[in-house]
Amino acid sequence: MRSSTSRKRRGATTPRLERLEERSLLTGVIDGPFVTHGARPAGAPPADFDGDGRSDMAVFRPSTAQWFVRPSAVGASLPAPPFGATGLADVPLNGDFDGDGKTEPAVFRVATGEWFALGPSGGRRLGTFGAPNLADIPVPADYDGDGKTDLAVFRHATGQWFILGPTGTVSVQSYGGPNLMDIPVPADYDGDGKADLAVFRVGTAEWFVKGRDGSTTLGSYGGANLMDVPVPGDYDGDGKAEPAVYRLQTAEWFVKDAGGGRSLGRFGGANALDFPVATSTGALMRMNVGYFVSVLGPTDLPFRRLDLAAVGLHTSYVARARAGETPVLLLGDSIMRRWGTPETGNVGRSSWEAYFAPLGGVNFGIDGDTTQDLLWRVSNGALDGRPAVVVLSIGTNNLGTGAGVDATVRGIGAVITTIQSISPGTKILLMGVLPRPDTPTVPLRVQIAELNARFRGLAKGSELRFVDPSPAFLDATGGVSRTLLPDGIHPGEQGYRVLGQILRAAIDAMLAG
Repeated sequence: MRSSTSRKRRGATTPRLERLEERSLLTGVIDGPFVTHGARPAGAPPADFDGDGRSDMAVFRPSTAQWFVRPSAVGASLPAPPFGATGLADVPLNGDFDGDGKTEPAVFRVATGEWFALGPSGGRRLGTFGAPNLADIPVPADYDGDGKTDLAVFRHATGQWFILGPTGTVSVQSYGGPNLMDIPVPADYDGDGKADLAVFRVGTAEWFVKGRDGSTTLGSYGGANLMDVPVPGDYDGDGKAEPAVYRLQTAEWFVKDAGGGRSLGRFGGANALDFPVATSTGALMRMNVGYFVSVLGPTDLPFRRLDLAAVGLHTSYVARARAGETPVLLLGDSIMRRWGTPETGNVGRSSWEAYFAPLGGVNFGIDGDTTQDLLWRVSNGALDGRPAVVVLSIGTNNLGTGAGVDATVRGIGAVITTIQSISPGTKILLMGVLPRPDTPTVPLRVQIAELNARFRGLAKGSELRFVDPSPAFLDATGGVSRTLLPDGIHPGEQGYRVLGQILRAAIDAMLAG
């Protein structure tokens, strides 16, 4: 842990603050779902939408910008009209910004660093605080104990916290590891009425809280590597926040207690259909949480990546698909993504123009994709153009992260059957996984060879075909040809030309069949 300081430090760039007149820029007003109680404490615990002093389970659906809350005082799901932008343009948050003892739905706009909250009279702008594009993660909480939530951000590159005080002063403190090895989870863990700086360590699921005498550990709770998302709150109403987690794949909530932990039940859409409304959500959107979950989760279960690069690419791909620009569609991971694209240096551009441009070829590859990621993409718009032929390159990232051959085969099979179900007229060409690393006896090389062997039994027909380009990428000793795969994984200029020849011959045979 880093040492902390409560004063503004020289050389630290504070987030920009811009206060303008209040105005409603966001759609929807929540009227009715949130219950009013008589006596309320000054300030509210995280996600206490009904004001009973206990945190509620709440989720935000990015596809519709709709909020769903299960108040602890009511016990039933209460949907609300949309508030915020759809997609991943806004980070869903909550806070008691007016000090009435109930938290309000709020959002942090990724592109601008603006904050908006929804009160009884509608949406209002709280100001601009924090760097855009999630260089700063929003972490609102009542840090000074005045009963109102403060605007605050966590700069993940440095582990710094910037907290805006009521008079406009900015407190800068350092706590937690940089580069999102730690996720910020501020809450009032000691019951003194003030939110504590705290972090959740991704690799170990350990919770750390900054106390007066230094760092305190609350122990480990939840699954490591973001199988579980931290959602701390005062779920029992004792005035102290407890470590709690939301399981992304099942939408189940768990809270730590004296007995070790208990389930609060399932609430929300599984597989990242919904995001938990918590201070950790901004960090999840900044990270490739889909990668972590897909590494550890079932390979035949679709999962949506949350990192901004993948979201942006998928959005642009779907727009092209719906415009009918995908007669021959290349789908998959970085092997496809890096083929002749300007963003990756135009490596292989000449072979793309020679072999795929004449067919109207379109590249929908995304670096780092696994079978789970691709399953979600083909189920959510990538096939809207109903391509004549799909060329698949997928599975290497599953094997490379320890999924194993059997699980990877299941995942690839699920991708194939999903494509056949969504677009029955589409022909599918499955490409074998390229060899890596150099030594033929290394377990990963052995697994790749076994995986490719499993698919050689696919009929060489006109509807579904398998082609294994691996032999062409080996040198005389059986090692990986660095002439064709300069980094040992991805084709270079010559490698893409060889791969283009192999794939184009198979496509021509399928179209002629």
